[in-house]
Amino acid sequence: MKNFKKDFPWFEANKGITYLDSGATTLKPQCVIDFVNKYMIEESYNSHNTDSKYTYSTTKIIYETKEKLANYLGTKAENIIFTPGATYSINMVSQGIKHILNEGDEILLNTLEHASNLLPWFELAKEKKLIIKYIENKDIFLTEDEILSSISPKTRLISFANGTNLIGGSLNAEEISVRIKEKNPNTIICIDGTQYVPLNKMNLMNSKIDFLACSAHKMCAPTGIGLLYLNDEMKKHLKPTIYGGGMNKSIKKDSYSQMDSLAKYEAGTLNILGIYGWNAALDYLNNLDFKDVKNNLFEIKKYLDKEINKIPGFSVINDNVNSYITIFRHETLFSQDLAGYLGQNKIIVRSGFSCAKLAHYNTKYDQFVRVSLYVYSDYEDVDKLIEVLKKYKKGDEINWV
Repeated sequence: MKNFKKDFPWFEANKGITYLDSGATTLKPQCVIDFVNKYMIEESYNSHNTDSKYTYSTTKIIYETKEKLANYLGTKAENIIFTPGATYSINMVSQGIKHILNEGDEILLNTLEHASNLLPWFELAKEKKLIIKYIENKDIFLTEDEILSSISPKTRLISFANGTNLIGGSLNAEEISVRIKEKNPNTIICIDGTQYVPLNKMNLMNSKIDFLACSAHKMCAPTGIGLLYLNDEMKKHLKPTIYGGGMNKSIKKDSYSQMDSLAKYEAGTLNILGIYGWNAALDYLNNLDFKDVKNNLFEIKKYLDKEINKIPGFSVINDNVNSYITIFRHETLFSQDLAGYLGQNKIIVRSGFSCAKLAHYNTKYDQFVRVSLYVYSDYEDVDKLIEVLKKYKKGDEINWV
């Protein structure tokens, strides 16, 4: 495999540090940094200024980025809204469709979801007197059959991640959406694609997915920019949740009219710097052979899991699955103390539940250390982690600051 670390200047700037927290945010390749700098140094125009060939360059990049995202996700640019991130996108859905939901309607969730795909629905259910139900799954991984068996005539909305941030694994949301609609055509389907799309393209056009959210910073781009996909049917129903400049067609003293396009959902100035970064990141990702990259990461994870399980006191919770995420624990050591010990030894990981705070219903444990891999992860990173875990002795965790 190619040495992808050479593409990411973070490694040169942080020699000796091992980065194993890409599920939280990915590092940025030089091409992304360069294109962001191009905007800041050479352009820095607002997208609302199209009065000259110079200032129009910004608007052109915004449209171009939507086209690239549309190709990546298998849809049309007219079905994509820029947002500040996936959390914002899911909140847009929960607040933007509440007028078509009625008291007693059922929302179907599962206990493996990130807080961003739980709390918006909790608030909506409270406001509209809806009923939240949970998919019953026997293992720590959610399956297609478990999703489908939970759909009932009363299910009005289902929201799930096609790749979870704590457990790992993936689901074919395109195929599942078709089967959900066959069982209950009135079910609104919202997908959290945040952890899935960084190494998986999609085919939304051939799906029955109504909404999909994701964040750019999981895809080698800057923070503060994401998207919401909505299909043509939901364009008729989703109401804007932010009002202001750029989303109105006309304003009178006592009324106003909204834009006919999806611009009505993008009031105010967009995160243009973030969009430039996402544009370059998509070019970088499109040049990867996803199949080879993923297979390599799967093999690295298998090696990691095997080596952790050999160390007395340590155990992997989500082994025997193709994933970029490994969660493991020590039989007596608190996960934050263990993560702090690793940090003291220049290894960056994540502890706790990584915002999936209902996952203990599935895992039977209440804390973990998470290792999350990405294109630049390699066996050397894993060997450094294993070496540090092997030399751990009781009390080492109290020495870090």
